[in-house]
Amino acid sequence: MKPVVLQRDLSYVLAAMTADVADSTGSVDVGALATLLGRLRNARRVFLVAQGRTGAIARAVATRLAHIRPEVHLVGGATVPPIRRGDLLIACSGSGETPVTCLHARTAKGHGATVAAMTAERSSTLGRLADLTIVIAAGQGRARQLGGSLFEQSLLVLLDAVALALARERGLTDAALRRRHANLE
Repeated sequence: MKPVVLQRDLSYVLAAMTADVADSTGSVDVGALATLLGRLRNARRVFLVAQGRTGAIARAVATRLAHIRPEVHLVGGATVPPIRRGDLLIACSGSGETPVTCLHARTAKGHGATVAAMTAERSSTLGRLADLTIVIAAGQGRARQLGGSLFEQSLLVLLDAVALALARERGLTDAALRRRHANLE
């Protein structure tokens, strides 16, 4: 392919992806996001769980939240404490049927924790288990991109928006967040 054609194709793909994410995030119930913000604010501890590429997004969000509030854990780590009543588990799965994520949600509920689900499928196992279900309109066939990319991109944008709102509520500046950033990297 000639570089000019490739550049035009990349411009089209980028515009399509950006439009997909805007459509997906724009259709999310902002009231449900506000409820999630309130639960993040009030939870004793916050846990995030997801698998695969969605797990990579959960890791990024857990890192961001750890700069904003104490006691944030990514499920699966060796130093994760037990989940209990007063804690919040944010469970993320596009299909809402990821077995390990659903198992963690059931376990969290069994220990009295609140479960917030981020999924593309409200009626999924995860959606039905959760105390709060935030539906991201990013199911298969909705996007002009590969696999679960739209769900993952939208998940990051939405949870980063909630994290930003929490940081602003707490009066945290970029400088304050930088002071909380890991220095062993």
